[in-house]
Amino acid sequence: MKRGITTLLAATAVAASVGAATAQDSGGGARHFERFTEHELRMCQGAAGLMQDLNTGDVKAHYLASYYAFGEGIEFEAIEVFTDRVYLMFHNLSRDEIKALADACDDALRSDAGASRFALLRPDIIGQGPFATFTATRAEDRAAAERGRLAYEQEERERQRAEAERLDGECSAIVDAGVEKATRSFKQAQGEIQVWIRAGAFGSAPGQYDIQNGCSAIDSAGSQLNARGCPADYANALMNFRSGYYINFNGGSGYGCN
Repeated sequence: MKRGITTLLAATAVAASVGAATAQDSGGGARHFERFTEHELRMCQGAAGLMQDLNTGDVKAHYLASYYAFGEGIEFEAIEVFTDRVYLMFHNLSRDEIKALADACDDALRSDAGASRFALLRPDIIGQGPFATFTATRAEDRAAAERGRLAYEQEERERQRAEAERLDGECSAIVDAGVEKATRSFKQAQGEIQVWIRAGAFGSAPGQYDIQNGCSAIDSAGSQLNARGCPADYANALMNFRSGYYINFNGGSGYGCN
């Protein structure tokens, strides 16, 4: 019997969602709802739901019709509570006990010759009192799980925010260091070229080595950004700086990054 409870619950939940088919699937005949308490009607419906999922063919159709028939006498309840009913039976009753319950329920509902009051099987396990305790515990477990989920999500958001701030600091430091080093090299080349121009601009212009050092600093910073997995904004800002890293001299000639 013990196939996945998740599969069984999913199947009975699907059955619960198609109430529009009730009149067709439950068949005709009298319904003796007066023999049952509301709790008994709901447990009977849950037992029929389990049995329809545990069977095939005509047997499945019989229990599905019974499931719908009981649905005519009760309002839909929260899916969590319905799930608790099915869960309680599935984990605490044998398949034979669930079958006996579903059959007794169906007979009491349809038979005109039945007893005036229905007697729920295994009331020590699935009676109204035990079920109330069980579903209250399950509700608290769900609430605790939800609180845990929310707390985890909050912790995860805070962790991600701290990680983003840490990465932002590292990436900013990489860009700042690369730009600072390249700027020093640029100023060094700029000063050398100004002296060269004032002296008459004879021979090759100085400063090429400094500009190359500056370009290397920029490219090294770009490699570090990539290695750290920095957001693209940092690399884009660095490349914009690199594209303008050019020094002019001698009528339009100049040095820049290749």
